Amino acid sequence: MLDEYGADYSDKPVSRLEDSALESEYMALWALQNDFLMWAIEGAKGEEKTPLRLTNRILGLNFAAIHTSSMVRICLYPILIWLIFRFLRCIIDVHSCRL
Repeated sequence: MLDEYGADYSDKPVSRLEDSALESEYMALWALQNDFLMWAIEGAKGEEKTPLRLTNRILGLNFAAIHTSSMVRICLYPILIWLIFRFLRCIIDVHSCRL
């Protein structure tokens, strides 16, 4: 691309926020974020601010949300409960497990 367009072209990738207009636009977008990640970052204190702790908090929330929506879906279709029970019963019988 350098041979075709020269050193400066409109779609050139930006490796750093060198341009002050780009930096101010980025900071404005960052300030507008209103999601759980931002709430967790702003509400974290001390060691809770580490990326590992924030990630664990988000993973826990995602697990709870997926689990809840899955349970609602299963309850909407009672045939699924019966099918899951039959499937588990077969596994128990094959592997000689006791309930």
